[in-house]
Amino acid sequence: MNSGVLFVTEDHSRKNTGITAVVNFLSAICQTSASDQSAIIIVAVGAGSIAPADGIELIEVPADLCGFNWGWSAKFKKVIKQSIKNHKIGVLHLHGLWKAAPWVAQKVAHSLGVSTILSVHGMVEPWAWYGQGKLRTLKKNLYWHLLAKPVFSRVSVLHAITPLEQRHLSDLLPDKRIELIPNAIDLSEIDSQLSFSDRVLQKRILYVGRIHPKKGVDLLISAFISANLGSQWRLLIAGPEEDQNYLQLLKADAKKSELCDQIEFSGPIYEVEKYTCMMNSWVVVAPSYSEVVGMVNLESAGCYTPTLTSPQTGLLNWEEGGGILVEPDRRLLSDALKTVAQWSVPERIQRGTRSRKFVEQLYSLTSVRAKWMSLYEELAKMTKLPE
Repeated sequence: MNSGVLFVTEDHSRKNTGITAVVNFLSAICQTSASDQSAIIIVAVGAGSIAPADGIELIEVPADLCGFNWGWSAKFKKVIKQSIKNHKIGVLHLHGLWKAAPWVAQKVAHSLGVSTILSVHGMVEPWAWYGQGKLRTLKKNLYWHLLAKPVFSRVSVLHAITPLEQRHLSDLLPDKRIELIPNAIDLSEIDSQLSFSDRVLQKRILYVGRIHPKKGVDLLISAFISANLGSQWRLLIAGPEEDQNYLQLLKADAKKSELCDQIEFSGPIYEVEKYTCMMNSWVVVAPSYSEVVGMVNLESAGCYTPTLTSPQTGLLNWEEGGGILVEPDRRLLSDALKTVAQWSVPERIQRGTRSRKFVEQLYSLTSVRAKWMSLYEELAKMTKLPE
């Protein structure tokens, strides 16, 4: 049987943060579950990729200069075709929608009769499609109808991370099979890097993530200033500085405020530093306009820290686990910060504990691994590569 799994991603570097983490996670669970003869491969466009787990082959294909914005490479088709044939790949798992890599890979897979799964990672959310200006909306509409839809309508399965994303995908491709499987987190990785007995709670509001307009960082800064929680409170903005113009606007807004000394930009933080910062923060805030779960919410909960996030994450039952949901609106976010600041230490700890238990039940590695492996095995049986 063709039992290998090939993951195709538009970018596997730290710039692609959440998707890179998900692809490494999925390839790792395939590696631990696969037979000795099954190949697990990641093919990505670009350079600077984050290394996957041992035993997983990573192939980087440089983008051509003439097609850099689309992530186009004239070599990509050949790499995908050779990988499928040489390693008896049974399933292609495509990650992304708007760049060339998944588009080319789907065309190759269809021509060879290989089963495919498409994960769009929030790229069809309303804000991502319509919230970035009329010109971008027009470009996306043209791309979808002229290029993407005819190709991606042939995928074997669409993957939705949340019920909200499932509805959006169903609107685009109503006749396609959609599998609902949430993102998962390896809580043992967090536990191995932290000592929760060393927790020192600080009156700190923490944002961790890309510095990008869709993340609502400007809303958070404005809401923090408006809430005026007191001189002991701090706001820490930590994340890759992806959009320099946006970053400069954020820093300008913070600098002209009377609370400028209470707002800090740290740049990106990773692994132990990130988890320690989460563990010791009062709350993590992710006020995104468009997100699918947002791994930061799961990571923070894994560190026993509640998060304040938006319904646009699709985490519509998040408050059952001790978190708070609030629309991405400055006034509402400001009011929510005031509420958070009024928690007593016992309430803060109790909410963090509830968040951790909630994630253990619904988003743990154990619960999600079985769903993915069952789907990969089912689709691999449907693949019939030509001799």
